[in-house]
Amino acid sequence: MLFDIAFFMYGLVSFLGFLGYFYSPKTAEQKAENVEFVIPSTADEKTGNCLKETVRELRKRFPEYRIWVVVDEGAKTSFDGATVVTVPDGFKGNRCKGRALEYFRKYYATPDKWYVFLDDDSYPLDDAFLHEICYYEEKGYVAANGVLLPRKGKSKLCHILDHLRYWDDLFIFRLNTGLFKTPLIGFHGELLIIKGSVLKEIPFSDSLVEDFVFAQRIVKKKYKTWQSKTKVSIKSPNRLKDLWRQRARWIKGILLELHKSNWMASLFITFKVVGGITSSMILFPLWFLLPTTTFLSFFGIFGVTYYITSYIYGILKGGDLRYFLLLPIAGFFEPISLFYIPKTKDFTVIDKN
Repeated sequence: MLFDIAFFMYGLVSFLGFLGYFYSPKTAEQKAENVEFVIPSTADEKTGNCLKETVRELRKRFPEYRIWVVVDEGAKTSFDGATVVTVPDGFKGNRCKGRALEYFRKYYATPDKWYVFLDDDSYPLDDAFLHEICYYEEKGYVAANGVLLPRKGKSKLCHILDHLRYWDDLFIFRLNTGLFKTPLIGFHGELLIIKGSVLKEIPFSDSLVEDFVFAQRIVKKKYKTWQSKTKVSIKSPNRLKDLWRQRARWIKGILLELHKSNWMASLFITFKVVGGITSSMILFPLWFLLPTTTFLSFFGIFGVTYYITSYIYGILKGGDLRYFLLLPIAGFFEPISLFYIPKTKDFTVIDKN
């Protein structure tokens, strides 16, 4: 019965996610001009090269918009066409992305602008979000997220596995941020679009998952959000170990914050995380000891379809069809991140150079 319930829980979340695919954002003819890009970064040997690539791409694609790069004191970096903001050592909080964002929010953000936050390896692939801002600002919306699209790092397998994030945006995140108009299950830090007046009102935390905490504060305020049609290029981890460390930080961070979250968010995430873990292939041997025979277990076909189709799409995009041979065991890789949770003590910056 345990696995029946688990398959049902994850299957239900996946089924609801499929419904989110039918959401489509609106656009205006004109583009928003009062927009600035903000990139928090450690700007070190793990991130320096991809940060420079992101700034170059932004300058090429959006030459008329201002770019901020926010770094901790001691980081040695400068860019043509970007303004560097240094967070002093004396500023409160642990060194992490949320602390950098909070410093920028407090001392540099203004109410009359819109801010587009990016990670140091991510950049938008089109300008649809600029047209959407003009439409949704008039309707009273205050924030949005884009659709994450992985690009290859040094690991083909990580690139394939990362397409689960793309699927989540097309379905589950689109359901919440778009169709439900509220970020119940959180925001991404990549192409996080926030109205300046709301940014001045709501602080960032130095949590392991500052974007999730910020989203819950948006939910609490009952502000409306949309999901942009803009795709955001993100660089996949270079090693499986980095992917597992990244996922472990997300899982641990969200679980630590869940008790302070909206009850609907807690229920949805519990279904997704607990159902996903319990019904994952890492527990495959137990399926024979605890048979799944009820109707509830068959509902899990939606969860299986969700996972497998994301990996198939990733293989096709990667162009190496030999990875189809890994499909029978593809479900083992993501759950291994659970073993890295006890090792996760603070904000983890993975190597994406």
